[in-house]
Amino acid sequence: TGFQLPRLKMPVLLLAFNEMMLQPTRDAAKIIPHARLVEMLELPMFGFITAPEKVANELRSFLDVT
Repeated sequence: TGFQLPRLKMPVLLLAFNEMMLQPTRDAAKIIPHARLVEMLELPMFGFITAPEKVANELRSFLDVT
């Protein structure tokens, strides 16, 4: 539930695509202390399927840093 999000202590990657969860993802990023929000607005819903290489690059970048 949302009230637990501020208690997260580890880095969190949030990927936002151009779809209905964009604003809730932005809102979550504001309350998670160590959140990294990456907006991929050029991608539609299911960006993981339509552009897997772009999503994989963001994941790699995040995992290399954390």
